[in-house]
Amino acid sequence: MSNGPDGGLGKAGADADAGFNDDAAGSPTPGCGSNPNPEACQPSKPDSPPISPVAPRIGIVVPVVLVKKPYTSKPKRQLVQLSTDSAFDGTGTFTITSGADKISFFNAAKGGSEINSGHVFAGSSLTRTVSLYAQGVKPSAAENDVILQLSLTPGSKPVVGPVTDKLTSVEVTLDICQSRTTPGVDPAVVADKIGVGRHLRVQKGNTAHRGMLIVRKAEPHSFTGNLVLNPLNNRVTVFAEADETPAAGQAALGRHTIPNSTIDEALGTKRWAEAASLSPALRDTGFQLGVDGVDDDGDRVVITAFTVDKIECHLRVTPCKRGGTPLGTNQSKKSTKDDRTFGSGYSTVIRDCGKLILIASVRPARVPMTWDRERAPDDTGLAGLPASSAGADDKHRIFKTDVTGSFNIMAFVDANGSGKRDPENDGLTFNIAMVELTVPAGAAKNKIVTNPNYHVVAFPGTLLVHSSTSNGNVPATGASYTDAEFTKHLIAMKVTVKLTGGGANQRRGTERITLGYIQQTTADSVTGTYADGKTLKEKIFASPLPPNPVTAGTPAQLAFPVRDTRGAASNGSGTFIISSSDHDSSAIATGGLQKVVRFVDPPAIAIDLTHPVTGSALASISGSNDFEDFLVGFSSDFDQNFAVLATASWSTTYGTFSAGAGWTNAGAAPAPSGAKMTVNSPVVPGESLNMERCPPNFVDNLVMDAR
Repeated sequence: MSNGPDGGLGKAGADADAGFNDDAAGSPTPGCGSNPNPEACQPSKPDSPPISPVAPRIGIVVPVVLVKKPYTSKPKRQLVQLSTDSAFDGTGTFTITSGADKISFFNAAKGGSEINSGHVFAGSSLTRTVSLYAQGVKPSAAENDVILQLSLTPGSKPVVGPVTDKLTSVEVTLDICQSRTTPGVDPAVVADKIGVGRHLRVQKGNTAHRGMLIVRKAEPHSFTGNLVLNPLNNRVTVFAEADETPAAGQAALGRHTIPNSTIDEALGTKRWAEAASLSPALRDTGFQLGVDGVDDDGDRVVITAFTVDKIECHLRVTPCKRGGTPLGTNQSKKSTKDDRTFGSGYSTVIRDCGKLILIASVRPARVPMTWDRERAPDDTGLAGLPASSAGADDKHRIFKTDVTGSFNIMAFVDANGSGKRDPENDGLTFNIAMVELTVPAGAAKNKIVTNPNYHVVAFPGTLLVHSSTSNGNVPATGASYTDAEFTKHLIAMKVTVKLTGGGANQRRGTERITLGYIQQTTADSVTGTYADGKTLKEKIFASPLPPNPVTAGTPAQLAFPVRDTRGAASNGSGTFIISSSDHDSSAIATGGLQKVVRFVDPPAIAIDLTHPVTGSALASISGSNDFEDFLVGFSSDFDQNFAVLATASWSTTYGTFSAGAGWTNAGAAPAPSGAKMTVNSPVVPGESLNMERCPPNFVDNLVMDAR
């Protein structure tokens, strides 16, 4: 502290001199000799003691303040105390003689009123001590460049001249960067580090990327203190500059100091932020940077620690026409991995089977998701990407199945604004193969074969008419057989199909595709007419079935079409007509897989020779069984979605019967729609062709109607 030129003693001396006359000390007292005056001749009183001057004081414990930023919480103002060394009844003036634009002063640690340079305080306040609170406005140009002064104006006491002290206003800056767009190239900083911040995926198995933090050199650059970097909570951790890539054995730094003198003015000092646990809400974690021993919160960045839990892929099922699965129901598969190699798992669909709806599950739910897709790098001789469009929100995306091959579909957080799955944009991947079905040209590749051999098989009380030599015995579904089997059955269909998938040999995904025939009954008019005019008809009734034959009542009948197979299955090959088989399979040297798909059918009828109610004798037979066939494919991953590659229809009659001649094969014949199936290129969804994949079945629900 400083005093005036004479320590305040000049005025005190003058005041003391006023108590003395001009005579020198020890001269005779006037009037005591010639004109005695008792009072005048009394000895002189001693002088009053001199009055001590009052000195101003400035007290600063921490001579550094941090520049306040609008988003830092509870800025810590530094205490500055103004006082005098003794009781004072004058006034004191607080002045900022240098750097007044760099620091603001307030009369409270929080809030309060600003105290400007030139403010005058009453001496009584200074006697008790005035507390001011300093808050940085902008950084100093150099250390100690903010100079404070307290000067006193005397009251009843003399004063010592002004006292001064110094402060430094320090500004610290912490940045967090976007994800890299190019490996090895430092990324750009996040433009809005508070309102948006950075998203980091919660670390799992050292697979999540870390985010670059940059601690800038504090201003003034000459500041010699230590900066302190501190996680806001335990949802994030921080690692040293050398630990960009997560690995075992790396130690998190936690709250730690960084000497300002070691920080590069141009590049700053790097650290790596890692998400340690899930954020319940957006921007609820991050880091703060301050000055050690002053305030931890000089600047900050915010982070959202997120997880992408899964990607689900939904594909519409082929709806059942009655009961069963309604229109709009989906089957789904999911991925919980971020692995673009198909060896780790993938799903398969048939090209053009319908649109895929992909749904990403992310926490917190408000984390924005971006979608991208790419072709597998080992796909050979294939080009193009599936078309995509927006879904219900950013967590949903629609992809068409309009391209052949294998693809990575990715849901991720775009941490650099590129809209692409750059190397550090973390998320998950759903791998999918799209297999194309085609029928090669040539009559031998697609044919319908008929081998009628209508005959009656003896059965007591029944006219049993078979259409072929097999007498109703057929190979099992999926069985291995050749064209030689065709000669035993009324009708057979055979189509050669090329399956083109992904990968180097264009066979990725083809192993999951099953081909076969769904056959449905579209009409049944088979009727036995009896001598008394009564009839016995084939009818397909709803379950529970009425007694066979139906003789009374009005039991419900099924509307056509009705599936023609046995069993309750509505998925996979359980929907196929018995004997349907794609067992004949071989790799194509130039790429892809070939399957020969066959089925055979030997229908028959059985009509009572006497009417079950009246006992009247059978007089004639008439009518036909009518069928429609669909060559379909499904994936084992989505076994209720059926894509139709080819269609055909056919019917059969069963000859004639009379009381005298009995049964003959006159008029018995199959009637196919052509020599080959009609091919759909590309395939079409089953529901678009009025196909029924679900039970009940023609054979299971066939009951004779004797009404």
